[in-house]
Amino acid sequence: MTGPKRTAWAVHALRGAAWLLMLGCTAPAASAPLLSDETPRVGVACHLVNPEELDVPVPTEGICADAVALVERWAGAGRSVARLDFRDEAMEPPTYPVLLVSMEMRADPGGRNPRLLLRVAPVLGGRGVVSTQLPPMPVHLTSQDWADQAHASLDRMIGFLVR
Repeated sequence: MTGPKRTAWAVHALRGAAWLLMLGCTAPAASAPLLSDETPRVGVACHLVNPEELDVPVPTEGICADAVALVERWAGAGRSVARLDFRDEAMEPPTYPVLLVSMEMRADPGGRNPRLLLRVAPVLGGRGVVSTQLPPMPVHLTSQDWADQAHASLDRMIGFLVR
């Protein structure tokens, strides 16, 4: 597969993995350690889902940049971290492990306080890896310390997956 078909496949595979995570399921993939000694590169892909179309500005760029920095810290020396973008038309299918950071906008019961559900899951070959992972962690966007909550949640989930 070459050219536009390969690019479309890469974007489709990452989007498919994101939707599988939103539904709480994973596609079967090879069960292997996420980061082995032979893994020179790790990818980070971020995806925002807003099913209720809440009109709340979410600094997804900051959250994704934070996730990349945490992966760089947790992955250790000698590994590069690539940030992947769903909108990148020239993207090749990744041959390395990818951590998918899913951000889902939700309203609390009563619809007053918006929150962001953060999920981090491993993806290999465009499929979610069957692995033990932490449940989604809520970040309350009306809280004064929502950025600290997001950082702590990402740190916990990423650390759990790459250790």
